Amino acid sequence: MPVTLPVILSVRSLGRSACLFWAVILSPIASLPLEFGQRPWGSFSFGQIKPAIAQTIHRDYDFTIPIPETGKVTIRLPMQKIPSDRPFTVCPPNTALLDFAESSRSLLMICSDEQDKTYGKYWIQRVVGRRTYIRLTAPPKPNGQHPGFKQGRETEYFLYADSARPEQHNAYLEIYDRRTGQGKGEALLYHYSSRY
Repeated sequence: MPVTLPVILSVRSLGRSACLFWAVILSPIASLPLEFGQRPWGSFSFGQIKPAIAQTIHRDYDFTIPIPETGKVTIRLPMQKIPSDRPFTVCPPNTALLDFAESSRSLLMICSDEQDKTYGKYWIQRVVGRRTYIRLTAPPKPNGQHPGFKQGRETEYFLYADSARPEQHNAYLEIYDRRTGQGKGEALLYHYSSRY
């Protein structure tokens, strides 16, 4: 029987009252993968735990451990507060920057769809110190939940953020490999979002 968690957020954006990310927030059960079912709650969505994505998620910092670079858990700020020198590239033409995330190893930009400025269509990630990018495009906006960002059939990319206690928990950039059943999470130093 699936266990309902307080916060499961998907890489999706259907407006201010919809969720943006999927994720798991409790360490003891964080090694269980996610099922892609969702239920709206407040400004985010819930989901269920079920063997589907990863057997084990390895995170560099626990949910409540401050990150050494800032001395705090993930710092969340509205998009209007992002310093002009932080975005490392520009979003595709006729799109808008919805989210910018920074970990000690990666920078991430999520850009909107050309027509629907609330739908996260483009995932652009750069490893710190490298000039190459990971560019992923979500399929056209479906009638329900966001289909997610996938690289081939095996790898899925997620941005995790806890809406229940954001001032107490880290947010993560998470990558899941379906072949190995493994996932890894990088705690975010900063998360700027159009949803804050």
